[in-house]
Amino acid sequence: MLGYEVKFATGTDENGQKMVQTAATHGKDVMTFLDEIATWHRATRDELKISYTDFIRTTEDRHQTFVQEMITKTFAAWDIYKGKYTWYYCVWCEAFKKPTDLTEDGLCPDHLKKPEIIEEENWFFSLSKYQQRLSDWYAEHSDFCVPGFRYNEVKSFVEQWLEDFSISRQGNDFGIQFPAEIDPEAIVYIWFDALYNYLTVCQDDHVWDEQEWFWSEDTEKVHVIWKDIARFHAIYRPAMLKASGNLLPDRIVINGFFTVNGQKMWKSLGNYIEPLELVCEHGRDALLYYLFSDIKIGTDGDVSMDRFHAMRENVLKKWRWNLVSRVVTLAQKYE
Repeated sequence: MLGYEVKFATGTDENGQKMVQTAATHGKDVMTFLDEIATWHRATRDELKISYTDFIRTTEDRHQTFVQEMITKTFAAWDIYKGKYTWYYCVWCEAFKKPTDLTEDGLCPDHLKKPEIIEEENWFFSLSKYQQRLSDWYAEHSDFCVPGFRYNEVKSFVEQWLEDFSISRQGNDFGIQFPAEIDPEAIVYIWFDALYNYLTVCQDDHVWDEQEWFWSEDTEKVHVIWKDIARFHAIYRPAMLKASGNLLPDRIVINGFFTVNGQKMWKSLGNYIEPLELVCEHGRDALLYYLFSDIKIGTDGDVSMDRFHAMRENVLKKWRWNLVSRVVTLAQKYE
């Protein structure tokens, strides 16, 4: 692109317990279920003509090997330790919740489901150790998160007390195993393994070389994420990368949600809109024009089919007929 070598990665995070449970409800083997999901995601991106250089699945061997190497490095830096906790856990978010994160009815605000109460002894990452270093980083890099109000949100959170977080799961038999020399029984928590997939795709021929790979000082490293995972990407991951001796990304673009009547789209809630159906009926350009014109980067965007159809009728069709009229007039004038 414009003379630059570019990696544009996308893919699927597959190692969560949510996938195991959902596969079971469909009566399918978990890998069969994940293969179907990955195929659907690839087909959707291809149909929408979204180009990418790498489609990463976190169940791939290359990712497992890389994550285990990063855990070994982090353990050697004394940033991983054994500990106990009792916490609320939303399987659908695959994230821990505080009581203050829940609705008045004790539900996850995004999925409207009751979190599980989990009490386990797991491996923890020493996030609190990086509090000052993260605060200093944000003070020196005011453009690390964009838009600006998202930067202020994340910076404010960093300035609060950062708690160490669990990076392993008990009772799970699906996911990336800890390095055997550390704990042959432990499975890596999805939000620890998935945050490294951006580096996995930067390996040259899938062999990590500290001197020659795409994640370097010479590359511009930009991530585009949704706001509900900003804490993981903009706080947890920078600390993880520092602990394992890696560079931080240069910029994180934090978008809002696609919503319907103010509620985030989720398949589990049944309120999602299938983009391929709109493309098949109205064309890809109409969908792209609507999204770019009606929804601002960084904020929530309430998707309205009424506004979509109004835009298509009042803008695109008028422009098309105006273009036809001008071309016909010019053709008649200069025939």
